[in-house]
Amino acid sequence: MVSVSRRLEPDIITYNTILLACSNTFGSRILKKEAYELAQDVFWMLVHNDNHVQLQPTSVTYCLFLKCIRKLVHDTTKKELTLHVFDLTCNAGMVNNKVLSQVQTFVPFQTVQDLPQQRSWTRHAM
Repeated sequence: MVSVSRRLEPDIITYNTILLACSNTFGSRILKKEAYELAQDVFWMLVHNDNHVQLQPTSVTYCLFLKCIRKLVHDTTKKELTLHVFDLTCNAGMVNNKVLSQVQTFVPFQTVQDLPQQRSWTRHAM
């Protein structure tokens, strides 16, 4: 018989669902800040493999975190943070149309095309 705790271990869908919930947060700046902090903790845990089951982020993970940045970050670091996460997405081979759509929402297309990594990435992910 499978134990309850074994059946309830989080997978990448669990963490992506947390990112989705955070990205859909509305209300006060304080609430949005808390949602972003949670999203940031989840994202960096996945990217840096700081989890016991060694889950790997998917293109959905990157897309949802970019959406969190777009909707929840309200300062001058938004563009820099977006480009940094896009760089991570490129390096992971997870760029697809949805990721590009999130990036292009607030970073002009030419900027994305001019990235140094542009030569080495293509739309690898589905």
